[in-house]
Amino acid sequence: KNQRFYGFKKMTFSNGFSDSSLIRDKLGADIFRDAGIPAARGAFARIYVDFGNGPIYHGLYTMIEDPSDELLGVQFEDDSGNLYKPEGTGATWSSRDAAIVSASFEKKTNEDEEDWSDIMAALDALHGDRSDAEQWRAQLETVFNVQAFLQNLAVNQVMVNWDSYGYMNHNYYVYGDPSDNGRLVWFPWDLN
Repeated sequence: KNQRFYGFKKMTFSNGFSDSSLIRDKLGADIFRDAGIPAARGAFARIYVDFGNGPIYHGLYTMIEDPSDELLGVQFEDDSGNLYKPEGTGATWSSRDAAIVSASFEKKTNEDEEDWSDIMAALDALHGDRSDAEQWRAQLETVFNVQAFLQNLAVNQVMVNWDSYGYMNHNYYVYGDPSDNGRLVWFPWDLN
């Protein structure tokens, strides 16, 4: 408990599922970051496991930074906000039912706080009155970083990443950025 490996509390290793080059996770995240979009840093690692009789080589993996760890502190001014890993029914952003939202937006930080008000505010703005398009957009942009979302979608499409939002309703994170008045920022995950 409370141990670190080169500063990291958690590490994720990818075997490059459906990517025999093993490069998509690393290169994809580099491309997102170059476009100004937060994305997990990655590196290649030869993995050896010692079961007591000396190290045994288990292969080459891509080591991916866990977003709930150093990513927030390195890529955001303030890492104290809510980080969510959406999955399931609510990850489509079509439901404002509190039970669905709390079940679908798994908290990766501030897990002990039963508060999804930032997500609910974004959903309320998104599904609010659209009779005045300018006012609707202004209300949405107050709680959700729309420009960052559009940049994310653009880069994602150029990369032909179909295992993400737009085609599937997963493989992304949403962060309530305290340094941006709590506005939600969308960023990618699982780019293999």
